[in-house]
Amino acid sequence: MRGQNVPGERIAYWDNLKAVLIILVVLGHMLEKSGSECASAVYAMIYSFHMPLFVFVSGFFFKKGANWVTRLFLPYVLLQLIHGVCYALLGISKLDLSLTTPHWTLWYLLSMSAWYMIAGVMNLNRNNALPILLISILLAVLVGYDSSVGNYLSLSRTVSMFPWFLGGIIVREFHSRGLSSFLRPKGAFGIVIRLIAVAVSTVLLIYIYNASDRIEKKWLYYSYSYAKAGYTPLFRMGMMLTALIVGLSVMSIIPDRYIPGFTFLGRRTLAIYSFHALIISVMKQHDMIRDLNCVVIVISAVVMTYILAFIPIDRRNYPMDLSHKEKKK
Repeated sequence: MRGQNVPGERIAYWDNLKAVLIILVVLGHMLEKSGSECASAVYAMIYSFHMPLFVFVSGFFFKKGANWVTRLFLPYVLLQLIHGVCYALLGISKLDLSLTTPHWTLWYLLSMSAWYMIAGVMNLNRNNALPILLISILLAVLVGYDSSVGNYLSLSRTVSMFPWFLGGIIVREFHSRGLSSFLRPKGAFGIVIRLIAVAVSTVLLIYIYNASDRIEKKWLYYSYSYAKAGYTPLFRMGMMLTALIVGLSVMSIIPDRYIPGFTFLGRRTLAIYSFHALIISVMKQHDMIRDLNCVVIVISAVVMTYILAFIPIDRRNYPMDLSHKEKKK
């Protein structure tokens, strides 16, 4: 996954992947506010894999010993207050400065704080990594039975998505060569395996698109209990398996070279992530999204992503933009 890299020796592959994912984040949130059947179908397809994959990438670049308080929790506090004040000033909601229940998209920062804190005290090795991962998967399924666990402190998502973060760490530490072999196969067998994964993913996404009218949005969030949202542990396990297959397929088709006008988005995820929800909320408040067709929403999401990418935010110590550079020889 070396390819042609961006200036400063960043690995272009990961910037390209993050660019695709942040566009999907913005697009997904815009589609969420639309009322069209097409929007709901595409929304279900995106939510079947994009956040698990984003969390996996975050885990892949986890750095033990990183100061999660200043790099994650304090940014969460700042953005939580900014969003609370802005929502109140814009008349979207009453003033809410609580830090215990994240505003809309900010759950990710709070959950990341917990993941960094937990992973920071773990002593993973080749012998215990798989058992610990399996335990985390079991907990991700079991937490859905507890109706008291939900958006408060982002507990439900923290538990149910931790396997993806942990999986990223484990792959980086112990199986990075195997991942590289899958993503860039050299032999015929490897290429066939990747083609099969892409084909299966395509079938899964088509099925989700056609079945979207029977899939409740709450089922895709990992934040509602089975009782409250009316779904089953089997569905959650199916979601996790789908996210794994589709996520690997998406990773396998991401180009590993620097793409002018695109790759840089992967270095600007902080600004995009921080402010896109405010803009979308304003658009929803003024009923600007509901009647848009899918094509217009996709174009709008891409344009919004590019505009927000130019907001000057210092990202040197921010975990969503962890430096992933080639090691100097």
